[in-house]
Amino acid sequence: MTSAKTDDTAGERGSGVYRWYVLGVLTLTYAIHAMDRNVLNLLIEPIRREFQVSDSALGLLTGLGYAVPFAIAGLPLGVLIDRTNRRRLLALMLSVWSAFTALGGAALNFPMLLATRMAVGAAESGTPPNILSQISDYFPPRLRATAVSVFYIGAPVGTMMGAFLAGQITAAYGWRAALLVAAIPGFILAAILMLTVREAKRGDRPTGEPGVTLMQALQIVRNPGMACVLAALIIGGLASVGIGAWTGALLMRSFHMPVQDAGKLVALTGLVGACGTALGGVISDLFAKGRSERLLLLAGLTNLIALPLFLYAVMARDVASLTPALLAWSVIHVIYWGPGYGVALGLAPAQTRGRIMALTFVLSNILGSGMGPQIVGWLSDAFKSAGDPEALRHAVAALGAAMGLCGLLFLVALKLVKPGVTQPIEPAA
Repeated sequence: MTSAKTDDTAGERGSGVYRWYVLGVLTLTYAIHAMDRNVLNLLIEPIRREFQVSDSALGLLTGLGYAVPFAIAGLPLGVLIDRTNRRRLLALMLSVWSAFTALGGAALNFPMLLATRMAVGAAESGTPPNILSQISDYFPPRLRATAVSVFYIGAPVGTMMGAFLAGQITAAYGWRAALLVAAIPGFILAAILMLTVREAKRGDRPTGEPGVTLMQALQIVRNPGMACVLAALIIGGLASVGIGAWTGALLMRSFHMPVQDAGKLVALTGLVGACGTALGGVISDLFAKGRSERLLLLAGLTNLIALPLFLYAVMARDVASLTPALLAWSVIHVIYWGPGYGVALGLAPAQTRGRIMALTFVLSNILGSGMGPQIVGWLSDAFKSAGDPEALRHAVAALGAAMGLCGLLFLVALKLVKPGVTQPIEPAA
């Protein structure tokens, strides 16, 4: 039977009901993070028409324009995550990025819109490592991959909310109204965080004690097994975010769907994607049971299985052929999130998780999430200049190579990570 010590100032692993409630609130927070980040993806076409900009500029808006500020703010926020009250920090970040999402709806020109996205990126950068750090302290190793999979349901759910909201509101009131409405839930959830969530005790040490130095944390990142797992997660982010950023525009351009119908289909991919992340948690719990070799095998194989489904969907000639393949891909390609991050969290000592996860998300956002949309934009403009009438379709398809590389890296990590229940890497003295 699990002990359930509780404290007004430091919520510990303790009671099952409360920790699952906290996980629900944190998952909703991540859903708002994903919604405010991705709502712009479905607005690419109306923004392009209003401001008369290129695909490369739109790639900057959805990619590096968000990712570079994310990276600059990420590591300092990672240090704060390891040293301060994570609950209060998360509520503050949530309020700030919601405010800048709303300001994006008031942008008078493209540079102003880009500036608001840069601010959203900076404010959101500490969110995933903050939440993952809290989850690691609320859940023991045997439940961690499952809890992380539940948390990652927030990403497709947020994408679904943002796509549906953007499609319907843009069709009725324009893209600016969609950004204004998307900002509202963040302020409500920030209040819920402050009023109902306690700060979890960090491993076996009191809150605020750094535990190990930054250099020791970087040594852990350089461990071959950890480095391979983190590389797989980063490359996976390049594929997932790059593809997601352009799916709405692809549906409108290549399949001639109106914005509200494209929004519904993207929202549906988010819904089935949420099922995929939940499925990843169930499989992790029943099959892997916290064992690193099984978690890595699951993460690797699902990426490799997802690749041909993705290519078939992108190259389909009509919506009837596209839809089932796109939905199947949406389920399978997200299964790796829980197992992959579960292994990374298990390898990271408790007092370094904020910094290591911050570094992971910084690299993932610059090399993965930042470059993914930008690469598609560059390729699309290059293919268009070469006379390709389906430039965007072929640019999105080309990004599928990253998905295959992600799967292969997880399988390589099988040889580098010690088998059995994932144990933290001991930092060098």
